[in-house]
Amino acid sequence: MNIAFFGSPEIAKEILESIHNEFPVSFVVTQPDKPVGRKKEITSTPVKQFAIQKNIHVSTDSSIVRTIELFKYQSIDLAIVVAYGVIIPKELLDIPPYGFINVHYSFLPQYRGASPVQSAILNGDTETGVTIMKMDEELDHGEIISQQKIAIDQNDTTESLLNKLTELSKPLMIETIKYIQEHYAFPTLTTQDHTQATYCSRISKQDAFVEFEYITEALKGDELKVKLLYNKIRAYDPWPNVWTTLPNGKRCKIIKSVIPENKASRKSIATDSRFPACRQARRGNDKGFQITEIQIEGKQPTEDSNLINNLFR
Repeated sequence: MNIAFFGSPEIAKEILESIHNEFPVSFVVTQPDKPVGRKKEITSTPVKQFAIQKNIHVSTDSSIVRTIELFKYQSIDLAIVVAYGVIIPKELLDIPPYGFINVHYSFLPQYRGASPVQSAILNGDTETGVTIMKMDEELDHGEIISQQKIAIDQNDTTESLLNKLTELSKPLMIETIKYIQEHYAFPTLTTQDHTQATYCSRISKQDAFVEFEYITEALKGDELKVKLLYNKIRAYDPWPNVWTTLPNGKRCKIIKSVIPENKASRKSIATDSRFPACRQARRGNDKGFQITEIQIEGKQPTEDSNLINNLFR
């Protein structure tokens, strides 16, 4: 079976590696190289780096016509998509005999769209899941091949939850490919209940902004604000981090915060990782909410509790 893989970030590379170890992948499509970091060094995606290492043919060509030509030339039987970031048009979806399979990091039809993990944490959900589906031309709309749920820990960030969901996805994807290879067909497919669909959009840096006064009120013990702020800090970690504007006009990222488990129930906790570069210091209240790491504009991240206490007094 000739398998193609579409994806770009580290989580996609992890799933690609697990598939390639069982079923050699013959063709990879990923995003073009782009400038990364303060020095703007041109960098390939983790998926491209892995493909080159394993001598897999890789394309960064955004031309659908060219991709169709390559698909036909390589006689692709099945294509897998993980965090590719581009809508696959119907004329490409229709080429492989077994179509396209997608890994989506939510329990569909909940959280269709670009930020399912962040949205689950922002909303204070206690569980989420992964869905393996057969793609169609609509957004996260295809028939379900398999699903599995996982608990969201009160201290999970987007980064930690993504890692858990990636590990959960690997055996589900391997089982799906094995079934197709052995039976020349898909397992029983389940149509999503489209009336229950919810949607989430792509995250921007502005989404992670929080007013300075809101943060100080949370630190004084406002229970609702603690919950929402904590969830936001977790959800926007590692990017874009929650951020605010200090009274002196400088930006500050709120990178980490904690609520000791003995101080708050699971439902009263919200860890939002979207507050940019002010690593949260140990500024807290009698309910246990603490900012433990921040980053002030122009400076390195810090866990200096005295500095944090003084900033948010």
